[in-house]
Amino acid sequence: MKRQRGAALVVVLSLLTMSLMLGLSGMQSSLVDERLSGNYRSSALAMMAAEFGASEAWAGTLAVDVGNTSESTFESALDSEVSLGDHHPVAGSEGAHPNVFFRIQMMDGVGLDIPLRATGEVFSDSARTDLVASREIEILARLNGLGAGNLSPLNIAATLDNYEGMSSQAGVEGEEEVDGTRNPAISAASKEEAKKIVDDIVGNNGESKYVFIEDDDGSGDGTFYAAAAVDQNGDYTGNYSTCNSGQNRLCNYKGGIATKPKDHILSDANLFHDFISAIFSDAYSSTSSDSLSGSMSGFNIISEGNHLDSDGEYQPTRYVEDEVMPDGTTCLSEVCQPSRHKYTGSGSSAGDGVLIIDGDVEFNGNPEFQGLIIVLGDYTVKGGGGGDLEGSIIAAPYSCRGGNCFFDEMNVDLRGGGGNDYLHVLEYLDAAWELLGTISPDAARLWLEGNNPEGNFSYMARGWREITISQ
Repeated sequence: MKRQRGAALVVVLSLLTMSLMLGLSGMQSSLVDERLSGNYRSSALAMMAAEFGASEAWAGTLAVDVGNTSESTFESALDSEVSLGDHHPVAGSEGAHPNVFFRIQMMDGVGLDIPLRATGEVFSDSARTDLVASREIEILARLNGLGAGNLSPLNIAATLDNYEGMSSQAGVEGEEEVDGTRNPAISAASKEEAKKIVDDIVGNNGESKYVFIEDDDGSGDGTFYAAAAVDQNGDYTGNYSTCNSGQNRLCNYKGGIATKPKDHILSDANLFHDFISAIFSDAYSSTSSDSLSGSMSGFNIISEGNHLDSDGEYQPTRYVEDEVMPDGTTCLSEVCQPSRHKYTGSGSSAGDGVLIIDGDVEFNGNPEFQGLIIVLGDYTVKGGGGGDLEGSIIAAPYSCRGGNCFFDEMNVDLRGGGGNDYLHVLEYLDAAWELLGTISPDAARLWLEGNNPEGNFSYMARGWREITISQ
C-alpha cells in the first residue's frame, strides 16, 4: 500500500493540466473568432462604404453636363460633383463609425467607357493612420447619345447621279418605335434627292401613291410616305397592314423616305471627314484586306491607302478644271472628283461589326451583314443570293479641297438584291458602335460632337462590379 502513496496527487495534477490546456485552447479559439469577426465586420463596413461611394459616383455622373466630350472636361465636371480622390465619411457614420470613409477616383478610359472606382476604407482611427480593410467597386461612365438609333437602314449623304431601287419583293424597314412610328427607311441628302428615290419607287405619274409630311420646325424638310400609311387627317400612322406593295412599291419602305438624315454629321462633309480621318488614323494599316469575299466579321477597313497623304492623314482631293490629276489626265469639268478604287464582293459576302469600304463597291448578291457598313463611293448590288442586311449602310463619298470638304455625286443600284431586305436592327448597330468606340474612341466622340453642334453633352452610368478585396 505504501507504494501507492501520491497517486491521487498525480491524477489531480494531470486533470488540472488537461483542464488548463482545454481552457487555453478555448481562449485561443475565442480570440481567433473575435479577430475573424472583427475582420469580417471591417470588411463588411468597407463594402458598404464602397457601395455608398459607387452610388455617389453614379449620381454625379448623371449630373454632369459639359460643353465638349474630352475626358479632362468630364473629370473636372465630375470633381465638382463628388470631389474626386478625397476621403468622405459615409453619411450617418460620424458617430457610429467615424473611421469609415469612401473616395472616388477616375481611371484611364477604355474605348467609350470611363471607369470610376469607389473605394470603401476602414481605419483603426478617424485620423486614417492605419488601414484595416478596403473594398472597391467600379462603375462605367459613357457619353449619352453614342450609338446608332438615328440611322436609317440606308443613309445616302451624297447627291445622287443615279438611283435604281430594289425589286418589288424586297423591303427597307426603319426601326419601329413604341408608338408604332418608325425611323425612315431611307435618309437622303435633301428633298430633291429624296424625290429622286421616290420617283424611282413609284414610277411615272405616281403622285397619288405618296404623301409628303413636312417637319414641324418650318425648315421645309420632311418625309415621303406611302399614301396608305397616312390617315385622312394627313397624319402618318406607321400602320402598313393595309398598304398593298403590289399596287404601291413605296409600301415596302416602312418609315418612308426622309429629306435629311437625323444625324447632323451626315449633312456636313467637313465633320464627316474628321470622323473618317480619326478612324483611319486609329485603325488603318497597309495590311488591311482588299477582298470582300467570305466572312467580314469584326472591324475591317477595305482600302488601298490611295487617299492617305504623306502624313498618313485621310484626305481625298477634288480637282478643278484644267488641273492635272495624279493619273496624268487633265480635269475637263468645273470639278473633278478623285478616282476611287472599285471593290467586288462575292455572293457569300457576310459578316458583322463594322465594315468601311474606301471606294466603289459592287456586291454580287446582297451583303448578309449585321452591323454598320460605310461606303465612300458608289454602292451597287448585282446578281442574286446573299441575305438580309440587319443594321445600316452609310453611303457618303466625299472629297476635299482648300480646307473644305464636299459630298460628291454617287450611284446607288440595288436591283440585284433579289428579295432580301434592309432592316434597322438596333441590337446589331449598338454592337457595331461598341466595337467602333473600342477601336477609335476619338471617332466616336467626333460623331457625337458632330451631331450636337450646340455642345451640351451628358453622361450615362452603367455596370457595377467589385474590383478587389483586401484586409
